[in-house]
Amino acid sequence: MLGELLQNSKAYKDFRKDMSADKISHAYLFLGEDALARREYMRLFASTVLCSRGGCGECDTCDKIYNDCHLGVHYYNFDGKMNVREAEALIEESYKSSWEASDKHSENSSGGAGKKIYFIDNAERLTPAVQNKLLKVFEEPPKDVIIALFAKSTYGILQTIKSRAKLNYLPTFTAEDIHNALVGEGYPRAQAEIASALSGGSFEKAYAFVQDENYYNQYSECFEVLKNCKKSTMVVEYINKPLFSKDNIRRTLEFFEIILRDVAVKVSGAKIPYITRNRDYDIAKISEGYTTASVAMAILEVNRGEAMLDSYISNVSVAERVLFKILEAKYKWQ
Repeated sequence: MLGELLQNSKAYKDFRKDMSADKISHAYLFLGEDALARREYMRLFASTVLCSRGGCGECDTCDKIYNDCHLGVHYYNFDGKMNVREAEALIEESYKSSWEASDKHSENSSGGAGKKIYFIDNAERLTPAVQNKLLKVFEEPPKDVIIALFAKSTYGILQTIKSRAKLNYLPTFTAEDIHNALVGEGYPRAQAEIASALSGGSFEKAYAFVQDENYYNQYSECFEVLKNCKKSTMVVEYINKPLFSKDNIRRTLEFFEIILRDVAVKVSGAKIPYITRNRDYDIAKISEGYTTASVAMAILEVNRGEAMLDSYISNVSVAERVLFKILEAKYKWQ
């Protein structure tokens, strides 16, 4: 189901047009918040390039790609901790592979024979030092090498990198998409209903919800904080709660962003469905006092909090700043 949704997305259709016109870029930047969708799109992208039938899903090449054992496909930074040494190794390998690939390509020109693809996930979490090191591949691309960055947003990505990569956006998913996918995979309808409601449009979160009830509890607590934290003096009551512990804070900020996006829909009067499901009353309560400008600023501050975590600032400091800034945005931009 996820694969089908990605194949029908604008990002993929645009890429197929590039393929047909022989205009594949040497560098891409794909933006999407769903880690599971990013990973699946990597496989789809690779199979489309390397398969002689453009991603048939049935041949030996596709089988190797979807089982993560194709020698021409390389993955980096799933843990978000790529260092300079790893970047140097990628560069060295890419130039070496390019030279080796050129001989193979001359023997067999079908499909993407001879091409090498390097996927780097969580690109927004790469340090400036790592990005500057990788810049060599963007400025002097090796022959038959494609490097594709995947990130939640462009925040934290150097302009020198962004300017040299073709930008595209992965699709967003509705709760209905996710609900249907879970039911189609055999999950009970009641369980799928809850998971899709809490997922915020993320397949990654949906699968986590059907496997771990702690996600539900954390999600509900996020609503309570945004509803009840109305004064700066109340911030201290929250920042030392498990919700903002080192292990939980990143997910908490992701939930904050999901909730605040629905608040933005509410206050703007936009005729689009909420990402959350069965939380209309909570969204209405949180929306009280917000304007379109103030909720936009609140979302921006949550994004900045996520970036601060990547800079190794303590979880308590990040929690305190985010809550203060959300309150400040709410009352300053009325």
